[in-house]
Amino acid sequence: MAIRTLYACDHCKKEQDNSEDMYGVAILVTDDPRKLCIGGYGYSTMTMRSNEVHHGSMWCKVCIQRVGLAFVPSPKAPGITPPSLEDMIREIATETALEVIKSR
Repeated sequence: MAIRTLYACDHCKKEQDNSEDMYGVAILVTDDPRKLCIGGYGYSTMTMRSNEVHHGSMWCKVCIQRVGLAFVPSPKAPGITPPSLEDMIREIATETALEVIKSR
């Protein structure tokens, strides 16, 4: 017997097998401007006071984009991978060997 977790968008009710492309959406109503933050950073460490109202849910990427809540990064361009340590040692050894041969 196996356990299977399904993630459902609270907005459109679409289900998927993993939490990839799922976003937490929360609304916090407070009279304390120090609690205002962009992107929810620090939200998990906030303590709620009795005069605050909080509502949170999980939305899929499509719904987030549809209402314009999230920045959608462009696909990453293929970057240049740095040489490995082995490649650098091989290059130094080759250069050194060529210098020795030329000096003879």
